[in-house]
Amino acid sequence: MKASFYNLYFPLNDKNSHIIYNTLSGSTFVVDNEALNAIKNFKDGLINKKLLSILKEENILIDDNTNERLIYKCLSNKKKFYGFKSFFTILTSYACNMSCTYCYEKYFFEKNGEIKRKTMNNKNSNLVIKFIKNIIIERNYKNITIVFFGGEPLLNIKQVYKILESLDPWIKNLGLILKVHFVSNGTLITIENIKRLKKYNPTFQITLAGSKEIHDKMRKYKNGKGTYEDIMYAIDLLKRFQIRFFIRVDVGKETYAHIEELLTDLKKRFGNGLSIGFASIIPGAGPNCSFRSSCLTDDELAKFPTLWELAEKRGFSLVMTPIIKYVYCTYYTDHAYIIDPSRDLYKCEGIVGLKDHRIGKIDRNGKIKINYQYYNWLSIDPLTSKECRNCSLLPACGGGCAGIAYDKHGTYHKTVCHMSKHLITHRIKYHLKKLNFNL
Repeated sequence: MKASFYNLYFPLNDKNSHIIYNTLSGSTFVVDNEALNAIKNFKDGLINKKLLSILKEENILIDDNTNERLIYKCLSNKKKFYGFKSFFTILTSYACNMSCTYCYEKYFFEKNGEIKRKTMNNKNSNLVIKFIKNIIIERNYKNITIVFFGGEPLLNIKQVYKILESLDPWIKNLGLILKVHFVSNGTLITIENIKRLKKYNPTFQITLAGSKEIHDKMRKYKNGKGTYEDIMYAIDLLKRFQIRFFIRVDVGKETYAHIEELLTDLKKRFGNGLSIGFASIIPGAGPNCSFRSSCLTDDELAKFPTLWELAEKRGFSLVMTPIIKYVYCTYYTDHAYIIDPSRDLYKCEGIVGLKDHRIGKIDRNGKIKINYQYYNWLSIDPLTSKECRNCSLLPACGGGCAGIAYDKHGTYHKTVCHMSKHLITHRIKYHLKKLNFNL
């Protein structure tokens, strides 16, 4: 017998016991210090049979011949290639009514003159609908998620309505589940479109970037006017019409110091219960990205636990990534697609629009025509990286973002600890505290 490679050990405040958390299985176990030493340095006879049986069942102790990396690989492949859930992100438009200082899409369009801010037309939306119907039938999907993204998806709300009015009754007539999400800047949310979309029971993600002063500096309309008050109006509408939503707060060097002021204002306006998540600003691909200096370094990501605590103290509900991630994100699976206005298919929101990264295209029959990049993405295996292979946090991380890896190394297959190990450990501790462990 031996201790699992994926065990993490956290001392409790009483200093006489520890929590053992296993990142591969999610098992949690409390032991005193004597038992902890016996587990770490396992020898027959040091642990009684009853406790030994429980520790084996919880995967805290494993057989000597167990290769846990193979278990992780199987679980990761199962997540990639098996399941009845599908995920379609549809860009109804690359266009946007805002001009954010840290927009990676704007950076791509400025850097690559051949990329235009295209908008989906009727012909392409019809083929997208056909593609989604085809693949649901072919793969027997039971649970379908559609995310409208951009640019700003509500700029082309005509195609949003068209897609939903076609797919919603068709999916429901088959007895399947449809979930609808919008990633929106919030400025185009109106009473009219809320009333029309409400029947689809949508969820909105709305983005803010600190206090009114800093937000209006960084997230503004093309004419330079700030968007903060318009977004607050949109949040009020969503609450009034009981539309589910959560607020994403973008965190960078300039915004971090102003987030507490934002939380105070949100609490004052809307009271308790808002759902809120924090996300680091990600640079556009390439060393010459104009806003790279605004992005947090890996070390600076350690500031996030402070933000979680600030939000909790003010009565917000935190939105966080899953505690177990056998793949880094949904797009690493064979049942997730990003569809752009021209029917091109991608596997990363951070590089959508860069044609070299297309994994295929929806053809005129509504079928997927794949290319080599499809296989390049789905063959990503963090275990080929020495750093990931020897990291006990891998099942809580999934191996890092391949888009960022390409930015840094020119390949999807190199390791990038985009979320620092320090931050992942804090996320696990936060999870354990929610289970009422006194860390």
